[in-house]
Amino acid sequence: MSGGTVTAIGLNLRNDASATADVVAVLMQGSSVDIIRMSDDDSWYLVSATVDGQVQIGWVNALYIDTDGMTTPGPAPAPGPAPAPQPPPGQRTTAADRLFASKAPTVMSDLMEDFALDEIQAAGILGNLGQECGGFTQMQEERPIAGRGGYGWFQWTGPRRVAFENWCQQQGLDENSDDANYGYLKFELQSAYKSTVAALKQVDTIEAAVNVFEQTYERAGLPNFPSRYNWARKALSAYQSVA
Repeated sequence: MSGGTVTAIGLNLRNDASATADVVAVLMQGSSVDIIRMSDDDSWYLVSATVDGQVQIGWVNALYIDTDGMTTPGPAPAPGPAPAPQPPPGQRTTAADRLFASKAPTVMSDLMEDFALDEIQAAGILGNLGQECGGFTQMQEERPIAGRGGYGWFQWTGPRRVAFENWCQQQGLDENSDDANYGYLKFELQSAYKSTVAALKQVDTIEAAVNVFEQTYERAGLPNFPSRYNWARKALSAYQSVA
């Protein structure tokens, strides 16, 4: 076995490798776990953890386990006289993945409450956010084509960047803070971009939600939709793991 640490505030330990499986226990942030093996799709860990003095075994979303550079175990070999060939090692989560997974559920919950969105529609917004700021890791646009470039969760550019900065100053908020970025997103969606919310409420797939938000709110020069879909799926998985 190798070890890991829970990075989420409260991580559900489930009886199967699925976001809809029954919850066995809730692991607190900073808890230590022993990793037994990985799921076949490399997205879940089967772990052993001590909860309230009792040893519990179950599955957790791999995005919320920091292995601190330790080797990630692959799936267990099939039983029998000859071990089954081992698949290639699973992909390791990055620091950006872990940061995004820790923040996305809260942002999604706020969006769902403030705008009466469902989890698919909220995940569509997070898919765009993840693409624009590298999963909360990149506030300033790299190598801007002109001027200062974009800034913030959604890389607000030109007049919208100035409006964001002015709004933050008026509210007494740090432009880098989550409160400032979510607050300004909420402000825009309640004013100039009300139509984006209305359009989102008409869709029921991740891809459609990502597309609608990008086309009515973000309007990126190079949208790279496959990456946005990927971030949206990560956000939805993160939300369902802690919901």
